[in-house]
Amino acid sequence: MSAWLAIDAKLGQWAIYALLVLVPVTAILGAWLEGHPLMLLAVGNIQPWLPQSRQPGLALADIRGWLGNALMCSPASTPLPRSTSLLAARHSLSTAICGSASSLS
Repeated sequence: MSAWLAIDAKLGQWAIYALLVLVPVTAILGAWLEGHPLMLLAVGNIQPWLPQSRQPGLALADIRGWLGNALMCSPASTPLPRSTSLLAARHSLSTAICGSASSLS
């Protein structure tokens, strides 16, 4: 593997790790800023630790949506299937979530 390809692979890997952390963090902070408690199954409700501020909470909710879409649409997050029928199903699902390649340009 060439050096630039190895660096690119590491950057992609760390980008996915960052997205896996940022998506729930922005969801929690956005909910708390909007005044909603965080509900954990084993713990129950965790009341907001931040003062209520609706506009930044809504902005964080939008950012979380963008980050979640980036995570779902990244090629590295969806491994290649082994059969062509699964490949076709993956392509149609990916197109439904992320849009077609022509809509991105």
